[in-house]
Amino acid sequence: MKKIVLSVVLLSLFSCSDEDYPLVAPEPEVLKPTLVSKITVLREGEPEDVFYFTYDTKHRMQEVSYDEGQTSVQYTYNDADLVSRMVFNDDGNTLDFYYNAQNIPTAYENSGDGILLPVTYDAAANFYTFGPSTYILNAIGDIQSTTRVHYGYTDKKGIFANVVGPNIIMMQQLTGLFVSVGSKVAMETVYNDNAQMFEIVTTYNDSGYPVKIEYTGLLPLHTDRTYILEY
Repeated sequence: MKKIVLSVVLLSLFSCSDEDYPLVAPEPEVLKPTLVSKITVLREGEPEDVFYFTYDTKHRMQEVSYDEGQTSVQYTYNDADLVSRMVFNDDGNTLDFYYNAQNIPTAYENSGDGILLPVTYDAAANFYTFGPSTYILNAIGDIQSTTRVHYGYTDKKGIFANVVGPNIIMMQQLTGLFVSVGSKVAMETVYNDNAQMFEIVTTYNDSGYPVKIEYTGLLPLHTDRTYILEY
């Protein structure tokens, strides 16, 4: 009899009604966007270059580091998600960017020297001029051409497909990396005036993101290179 009574007591202790603990629907899983975290650049006969990327909670690029972490560029943004400052940790230099009410860059300043260097923008042609270079953008903000170089794109995902930015300011400061592969959609062709500079072959993963980009140089001084991408 004692065993039966004990069983009833335990059952009453560890059971409850729906009114006591109503069922709560689990919160839907928030899927993080696919963001590139590492790019390894391979060139025949040269040491590999490795770039690491970190992001803030809004999926804006926060830092790019390279040279085995010895060198980095850090980004801060304005309320419109445009780069307002870049800090280079190797020499402590900074670049500050200024915008008008329409969030068009109008000038930039090097290390607070008080000299504002103009940035011009032509809305009709969608191009910017930084110093001697002109950058024409396509509708989604990827570089379509510079002063002499022209870029063609596919309809597939680029390595920065889900990054808020990068914008023209990032690209013109780190042209060796960003203009080569840094785009919202995958790059397909690169021309210097009317001559094709590289043949580009891109390998994608099952989710449609590029994991390997091979550049074969077609002109003198344009060496072969391979980009290995990790997310």
